[in-house]
Amino acid sequence: MFTTTLIRVLTMLAFAFPGFLFIKTKAIKPEAIPAFAKVLVYVCSPSLALYSFSRATYTPELNKLMLICFGAALFLTLAFLVVFRILLKKHREDPRWRVFAVATGLGNVGFFGMPLLEQLL
Repeated sequence: MFTTTLIRVLTMLAFAFPGFLFIKTKAIKPEAIPAFAKVLVYVCSPSLALYSFSRATYTPELNKLMLICFGAALFLTLAFLVVFRILLKKHREDPRWRVFAVATGLGNVGFFGMPLLEQLL
């Protein structure tokens, strides 16, 4: 399982490298980055998720495991949000601390979620 995930992550890094190279060589202007981000968020990410789900062979056991994973992820996300809201209560008026609390509770795990989703399904 670790080797498969490692290979998937390295593959994603290989896909990200041309973008890094284009930015460093100024082949892509900084003004174009928001447009690329919108394409990734609104087109590529949902398409990849649908593709992964379409390849799965659904069984009652898989459905049960997916429901358990969803429930655990939902519970942990809500728990982190509540804990950090309580811990940062005294800084509630400062917008930077509110952003910090939400960013801590809602990590950017989509990048690693795709290889894990691919392996799971």
